[in-house]
Amino acid sequence: GDFFIRVNAKDAKSIKTIEVILSNYLNRPVDPPVETADYYVATAAGGGSDSNPGTISQPFLTINKATSVMTSGQLCYVRAGTFAERITSLASGGGTWATATRIFGYPGESVTIQPGSGNACIHFDSVTANWLHFKNLILDAVNITSGVPAVKLRGTNVHHVRLEDIEAKNAP
Repeated sequence: GDFFIRVNAKDAKSIKTIEVILSNYLNRPVDPPVETADYYVATAAGGGSDSNPGTISQPFLTINKATSVMTSGQLCYVRAGTFAERITSLASGGGTWATATRIFGYPGESVTIQPGSGNACIHFDSVTANWLHFKNLILDAVNITSGVPAVKLRGTNVHHVRLEDIEAKNAP
């Protein structure tokens, strides 16, 4: 239904009434619809197992399992939790941002990548990595060796890597 807001404004000479109609305002979704992904990852508590097919109802357990089967232009949603791994490979995207290969934290959920000791949370070194998009992730470098950044991109074929809504913390 329609909802009305009526505002009366008074100056020295008259009272003015402004009426605003908000059609179906309260029935609108709060968040935009979530795009269907090619693969999903969840913690063990969320049903994740690397022997699963990677669907929303049977997600993979690790991000690296998803990256091992992803092809150019695919999307993987990672569900809430902390993942003790680092991302070291991912199929390059299709040459535009519209066809980029994507690893996204699931909308509205908190996803932390916190590898054990060693290198960066996202580490592409001397590999082909281009047209990649990472979004809505926390990169926690608390266990990373001193002097190593949370994200390490190096090589002649590493370009067009987008980091969006990324929090990098605890880097040495």
